[in-house]
Amino acid sequence: MSELVFSNILNKKIRKGDWQEQLVSTYEKILIALREGRKEDAIELIEYFMEEARICYDIYQQWSADFLRCIEDQPEYIHGETEGLKRDLFNLLGENGAPFDPEAAWVDLHERRAGLIRRIYGEVPLPRLLGELDELREAWRKLHDRYVDYCYGILVHIANRFGEEKVEIAYRQYAIGDLFGYRYKFFSPESNWEKSFPVLVYLTIESMRAHLCGPRRWGEMEFHEDDEKIVVEFDACGSGGRSLRGDPMEGTPSRMEAPYHFRVTEKPYPWAWNKQGVGYYCAHCCILMEKIPMEQWGYPIRVLEPPTYPDRKDAKCRWIHYKDRNKVPAEVWERLGMRKPE
Repeated sequence: MSELVFSNILNKKIRKGDWQEQLVSTYEKILIALREGRKEDAIELIEYFMEEARICYDIYQQWSADFLRCIEDQPEYIHGETEGLKRDLFNLLGENGAPFDPEAAWVDLHERRAGLIRRIYGEVPLPRLLGELDELREAWRKLHDRYVDYCYGILVHIANRFGEEKVEIAYRQYAIGDLFGYRYKFFSPESNWEKSFPVLVYLTIESMRAHLCGPRRWGEMEFHEDDEKIVVEFDACGSGGRSLRGDPMEGTPSRMEAPYHFRVTEKPYPWAWNKQGVGYYCAHCCILMEKIPMEQWGYPIRVLEPPTYPDRKDAKCRWIHYKDRNKVPAEVWERLGMRKPE
């Protein structure tokens, strides 16, 4: 029996199951299928693991190009500046003396996937299959984490060269416009919220499985529900949270420390919850999920409580989904310097 079902709203296959089933990472679902000898299910889930990864990869590929274009559009831009920045960041984020190469890493990930599927069809001992599956997850983790750092590093360069305020410009005018249009079109005022709300929560869980949240980096998270809301927590988020905390998997420090010297907001800004210490990468969640939809639609898509550096860098990130979009507290608008519509 297939582990997937077609979603008419998202126009693609998604994973089956209730919320507790969705909280099981796709990686762990593959592990279970292999251990139980369900080869076809394991292969189907491997393909879905790759689809989850592809969504993140495509976003980072687009964002990094958009951020570089933002730099090149500034009057102060110096010829060759972006090429030098790319070279410096790729060298900083490399491994074993080789610079980071996202396209080569993506090709390698697909080759690992193809090899694993061939061996699942063959008479290969289970321990070898499990080992290769873990290597596939690790290959995605390394690519994912370095791509996050690469995007973050470009934003830091933008802030250093043109001022911190340009971070919002880089997101709003260059990176986020199309993403908001196609990712969240299902949640506009014209949508059927009763049907759209479960899709919104599903997209949260799906994306965070892809970010490989949690201390094991398997894609695990916490889930809490009451009559008013659904809250999903990450300890830590595999992208912004890892950047603030540091990377225990590789023994590297917070990206705010040497050798990275990344930055967090030094002043309160409406595009970063009017908080100091918000990671530039994390700011996109405020802009994309709260500020833009509140401006255009009159309500946020999700309400976030992010970690901040340094005092709350180890805090969990909380994503709050209100079941009635008209009952989001007025404080959510006020913290961005806005007023809740009547």
